[in-house]
Amino acid sequence: MDRKLFLKSCLSGACACAMGSASKLAAADSSQPAPQPPDAWRIKFAQDRYAKLLELLGAQVGAEASSRLLQSLGGYCASGLPHLARHPGDLEGFIKDFAEAGDKITYDPEKKTVLIEGSPREECFCPLIDKHKAPKTVCDCSLGWQRHIYQTLLGRKVNVELVESVVRGGKRCVFKVQITDEKLPAA
Repeated sequence: MDRKLFLKSCLSGACACAMGSASKLAAADSSQPAPQPPDAWRIKFAQDRYAKLLELLGAQVGAEASSRLLQSLGGYCASGLPHLARHPGDLEGFIKDFAEAGDKITYDPEKKTVLIEGSPREECFCPLIDKHKAPKTVCDCSLGWQRHIYQTLLGRKVNVELVESVVRGGKRCVFKVQITDEKLPAA
């Protein structure tokens, strides 16, 4: 199946599920706790195991290698982002399109910086992360995600800094991308 079609189908299904759940919750007696989906335990199970895997990974390979691996994973996750495919080489079009999804993205061409401010949230965007259990190094995955996005868009190397994250106690995730003059090698 085509990756874009798969993602679109998944997102459509998630929206339909969310809308159906919201209408059931609105109709339910608010004095009763909301029922959990029958498979809710699976998410917690996956979060617990993923947190342990990251802990073991860091202990086995060390902080530097663990960071590189997580950043590579983030780049892999970003490679399927439909916004990226719609705007090859068009940073301003990407920013406009992506901002409609809820993030505030500010580009300063004079300083060659992009500031990405996620929406306030209680949990990490990634459903595999329980912010109370996952090691703080899990945010390196997001650094790789941002690096992949902006290097792919611009064809230049970028440096990414994590300014704030939900996993590390913040109210949102904020990244600063510094665009360099160094072009990426042709693929």
